[in-house]
Amino acid sequence: MELKIGKNVWTAANLSAVQFLNGEKITIAKSKGEWKKLCDEKKPACAFSKFKDKPTKDGVYYNVFAAFDSRGIIPEGWRLPTSKDWLSLARAVGGKKNAGEAMKAPKGWKNYKSDDPGSSKFNALPSGEVNTTSEAPDFSMIGSMANWWTTDADTGEIVAAYISEYSAELYIKPIIGDDMHNPDYAGFTVRCVK
Repeated sequence: MELKIGKNVWTAANLSAVQFLNGEKITIAKSKGEWKKLCDEKKPACAFSKFKDKPTKDGVYYNVFAAFDSRGIIPEGWRLPTSKDWLSLARAVGGKKNAGEAMKAPKGWKNYKSDDPGSSKFNALPSGEVNTTSEAPDFSMIGSMANWWTTDADTGEIVAAYISEYSAELYIKPIIGDDMHNPDYAGFTVRCVK
């Protein structure tokens, strides 16, 4: 299913691929230890929410090595959004300061209340992230935040697009490389665009 929002067409849900476009499987991490080991070795990895055995409605979480692997995870005809795509979406739903609210799914957010949730039909679920600490990567912010891998359209830098229950804004920011926010250990979902 797809959604036309502004100038682009977006997938209606987060990506759930567990193999590359050439058919090779992406290793599915089933524990914090497996995720950490694969990230330590700079190998592509994906995981289901809370390291469960089956996919959930949240989609699949990818480490940076899977999301940006040259074998590709994005289905043919689609691509990974750039910051310009996210900003175009934001303009179409009321501007960057209010886009997060329009993008949120009406249900699933812990403390989020609104008179007009999900008006864009983007249906962003608060899937959280595999947090980015290299010491003990684990799922965090489930119910409070949605994060997607993206790139900066001008620099090509890998960044994250995210929304939070605490704000109506859409954020597009670099992943800070320190002990608490190591991009090599992050696990975010992916939305596709064309």
